[in-house]
This record gives sequence, C-alpha cells and structure tokens, in this order.
Amino acid sequence: MKSIKLFAIIFFLVSVTKLFSGTYSGGDGSAGDPYQLSTPDDIDELMSTTGDWGEYFIVTQDIDCNGYSGWTGSNPNPIGNSTISFTGSFHGMGNEVSNIDINKSTEDYIGFFGIIDNNVQNLILNNVNAIGDDYVGCFCGKNNGTIQNCSATGDATANDDYAGGFCGKNNGTIQNCSATGDATANDDYAGGFCALNSNGAIQNCSATGDVETNKYFAGGFCADNSDGTIKDCSATGDVETQNNYAGGFCAYYYGGSIENCYAAGSVDGPSNVGGFLGEYVLGSLSCCFWGFEGANLDDIGALGDNVNIIQLNPSQMTNPANFPCFDFENVWVMGDYVKVEEGFTPYPNTPILRALVNGHIIPTLSEWAVIAFIGLLAGVGGWFVWRRIV
Repeated sequence: MKSIKLFAIIFFLVSVTKLFSGTYSGGDGSAGDPYQLSTPDDIDELMSTTGDWGEYFIVTQDIDCNGYSGWTGSNPNPIGNSTISFTGSFHGMGNEVSNIDINKSTEDYIGFFGIIDNNVQNLILNNVNAIGDDYVGCFCGKNNGTIQNCSATGDATANDDYAGGFCGKNNGTIQNCSATGDATANDDYAGGFCALNSNGAIQNCSATGDVETNKYFAGGFCADNSDGTIKDCSATGDVETQNNYAGGFCAYYYGGSIENCYAAGSVDGPSNVGGFLGEYVLGSLSCCFWGFEGANLDDIGALGDNVNIIQLNPSQMTNPANFPCFDFENVWVMGDYVKVEEGFTPYPNTPILRALVNGHIIPTLSEWAVIAFIGLLAGVGGWFVWRRIV
C-alpha cells in the first residue's frame, strides 16, 4: 500500500514538472545542454512557461514571428515579471528574433524580457514593439543583471511613465548594445536607450530613435540618470517634451558619472531644455559633446554652459580631432572608415562604436602603416628561412 502511494506521489510530481517546464527544439535546460529555440512556437513556450525562467537557453537560428498566431493568451508575454523574474541564462548566438508586438497596456515591466535578474547576451531583436503602463523597453522592462552584445529595433510606448528604446529601467550592467526605435511616454520619462538608469552601469551603447513625452523628462539616451554610470555612449535621435526637462543626452542627472559621450539630435521643449542635459543636480561629467544644425541652446537647460560639455556644429562632428579624449584606436571609429555589409545603411561620418559596427572597418593610414610593417617583417623572416633551407 505504501509503495502505491509513493508511486502516486512521484507520478504527480513528474506531471506537475512537465506542466510547468518546456520541451522546445532540443536540450534539457542545463548549462551543458541548454534549451534550443528555433521556431516561434519555442519563443511562445518560453514566454508562457514560468517554470523555465531559471534555465539555460540558446537561439540556434533566426526566428521570424511575422504572422504567427499561436501566442498563448493571443498576446506575447514578457519573459520574466514582477512575481517571477528571468533568472536563467540566455545566449542568442548572434541570431535574430523578429516581428513581435507585445501589448500589455495596463501592466508594468514590459518588453521581450520583463525583468532580467541574470544574464542575456548576443541577441538581436528586430521589429519588436512593446506597449505597457510603466517601465517599458523593446528589449526589457527592467534589468538587474547583465546584458551584453545585444540590439533592439522597434518602438516602446509607456501609457504612463518610463519608456526606453532598449530598457525601461536599468539597475544592472549593459555593455555593447544598441537601440534604434522610438520611445514615447504618455506622461513622464522617456529615453532613447533607457528611461531610468538607477545605480546601473551602461557602456559602449548607442540610441538612434526619437524620443517624446507628453509631460516631462525626455532624453536622447536616458530620461533620468540617478547614481548610475554611463561611458562611451551616443544618442542621435530628436528629443521633444510637451512640458519641461529635455536633453539631447539626458533629461535629468542626479548623481553618478557620464564620460566620453555625445548627443547629435535636435532638442525641443518649453523650458529646462539643454543640448546635452535638461536638468543637472549633481554628478561627474567628463569629455561630453553635443550639437545639431541650427542649435541655439545652452549645454544644460536653465544652468547654462559647462566646461566639461562642448558644443560642436555638424561639420565639427565629422572630425575626430574634435573629440580629443575619445579612444579611436579601441572604442570609437569614424563612420567614413566603416565599409557596411550589403543591405545596411551607410553610417554617418560621426563617431561610431566599434563594438556595434555591422560591417568592416577600413584601416586608417597609421593602421595601414602597421599592416605594411608587419608584412615586411614577415617577408624578411620568410627570406631568411628560405636561405637557411637552401
């Protein structure tokens, strides 16, 4: 009798485990054999199976969800939420997931990922659009973990506050990532890359989308940087707020550091409007630049100019000599030195992050000299070897 009861308990536990865990295109969810995602069904399975949000995943090929009608609940669900966050590991393997509309207009933390508490890397999201209430981003609603080498194209809309082209809120680390969609907040706080960077670290990232708020705080890169660090980043989208506080790079800056960054989009709003910052309270600024055609603004709205922020006109933006502290050997490259791959739009001749280049970098004259010197050494060495043989 006891053995029958034990069998029944084991059967029940196995059944429950199967109910709340996925099958996917392969793998068992372990570090050594991650779940494999290769179809829209796999994406839906992950989005709807909360029991797997602590497992390991890889994307094995590009996944186009255009026309897919099998979403659980008829609408894609963010991976991770305020009850169960994503604590697993996700490796996109450089593959693309495309054409997903996530519409959760009354919910918070909305994006392809809702809340990330571990790591995501090497994932391309193309035409992934997100609509939510608060904390909305095409890539994620909120990041507490680490995101590396990822990109997101699509539009983010917050019906209330905090819309970011890439993420709604960042408390973690984001490196080598880009956002190319627009960010709109029907109330406050919209940023081309991140709406709120709070004690987070963002490095080597770019935002190119336009930003708009119907009330306050619109920034080309972030709406609010509070005790966060931002280094080697750029924003080139246009910024507009219907009320106050707009900045080409950041709308509101309250502590932390911003270093080696620039903004090149137009900025518009009634008051507290600056070419680089809308409002500055405290924090470190170092080697920052801004400028756009016809600009007639101070560096910081209502506070005037700052010695650590330099205004450049569009022509000056094309000369690397005007960015004296940018590392053009390892971090940045001018757009004219990038040969884009077929199908990609040529880059403007302004500083571009090397980590985000979709093409091949044409060597500069100094780099050609090094290549030629190495070739010469190789040739001489080969000659000596040949002489010893003969």
